[in-house]
Amino acid sequence: MRRDLELVKAICLEVEGKRNYAADEIVVAGAEPWVVARHVELMVAVGLLDGAPGPQAIDGQKVYLVRDLTSFGHDFVGTLRDAGIWTQLKTLFPEEALQNAPLRVVAGTAIRLSEIAVQKAAGLAVDTH
Repeated sequence: MRRDLELVKAICLEVEGKRNYAADEIVVAGAEPWVVARHVELMVAVGLLDGAPGPQAIDGQKVYLVRDLTSFGHDFVGTLRDAGIWTQLKTLFPEEALQNAPLRVVAGTAIRLSEIAVQKAAGLAVDTH
């Protein structure tokens, strides 16, 4: 299975839209449940989601139950709403490189690009090093 950043984004938005903090299986319309489960596992591992393995499995893939986004996950979700950030990411990481870059690096870079945009908008000096 290849990691799908569009699915990562969809999962983040699905979790953000939860109406409670109960640990739940995440379902994304149109996506295979076992693929969603694997992506959720990866996202828990890199610190985007607050979740843990549940008692069930789908096609051999452990289903993780998710309570919420982590602080890092909330910061990442904030970048999802800015099309300019994703354009910059795709410029920095051409398509194949973006899919192959570590998920934590992609999320961290998106957050840093957002921080730079805020600093520039506030008229603050920006250190890009």
